[in-house]
Amino acid sequence: MNNSDRMEFDTNLEIAYRLLSACLYQPAAEWADEGLFQNLGEALRVVAPAAAEKADIMGAAFKESGCEALTVAYAALFVGPSQLLAPPYGSFYMEPEKRVMGETTMAAHAFYLECGLRLDDDFSELPDHMAVELEFASYLLQRAIQAAGEGDTEGYDGWVERRRHFLHTFLAGWYNEFCNNIRNGAEDGFYSALADCLEAVVTRDGELLTALR
Repeated sequence: MNNSDRMEFDTNLEIAYRLLSACLYQPAAEWADEGLFQNLGEALRVVAPAAAEKADIMGAAFKESGCEALTVAYAALFVGPSQLLAPPYGSFYMEPEKRVMGETTMAAHAFYLECGLRLDDDFSELPDHMAVELEFASYLLQRAIQAAGEGDTEGYDGWVERRRHFLHTFLAGWYNEFCNNIRNGAEDGFYSALADCLEAVVTRDGELLTALR
């Protein structure tokens, strides 16, 4: 992969991470107006082509089901009040007690701070919520792209190494099981397709980072 192809890949990977993160928050009517699913599909055609059609499925399901119905499905999977079908917190999967706000949660937060990212004081989600971890991956890519644009090869490599550490230390430990839980618990096509997209993107990124060693 030459430098031009690498920048195109990184740019679309950043977009994919950012939009997948958005889809793991409560559904919003604005998603359709903002072209979220079309933009996700375009990014996936570069990053993980086999998953691109899943973004189209998400868009069609969002239009068919409507925001209110998807909010009910979202709550059943990720919020409650009954037992969550797909807990969105890394510590639930990575710690023996399957508890929320564990040591891995604090470790993720510490790494965010180390990389210069501070969560807003009024932010209500835990640091190891999947949406937050995907947004952090997007942030790491933004910094790498910025360094590359400034001709800072050493800086670019440093941000790539931070992303490699983050994926291998945090995301790799739970994203597959999380996606399987979504597919097993979802009663609609939207969240099943979202799980397929998420799994494809993180898997492809992990493969690339391993190949770059």
